Amino acid sequence: MVRQVDFRYGKEEYIKKLDRSLFERSEVLAEQTEKLTEAFKLVSNAHFNGQKALKKAKAQSKSFESEEVLRFSHLISKNFSVASPHFWQQGDPMRPYPTELHFRISTFGNADGIVSFLFIL
Repeated sequence: MVRQVDFRYGKEEYIKKLDRSLFERSEVLAEQTEKLTEAFKLVSNAHFNGQKALKKAKAQSKSFESEEVLRFSHLISKNFSVASPHFWQQGDPMRPYPTELHFRISTFGNADGIVSFLFIL
């Protein structure tokens, strides 16, 4: 009988030890779940802000200034030795680059691209 009591007491101690271990691990899991939830919120906010910024950038990229195109064309011509037409002279009112009017009626300046170019012709 004493053996049975000792055996049961040993089992009870083992069960209590397992319960404590289970409780500690549950606390760790709760902490990790909380951290994971917070990380998910941060990632989803970053994703949302990134999508918003991307949409804004795409909307802004459709409109650009002709001065910016001229600045880049100047950089290209300066760096890659592109020349103006042979008949152009300094002081000539006709510019060796497209003016605002030329830019607006060109396919490059239109949002529709080639389709609007075909209607101009």
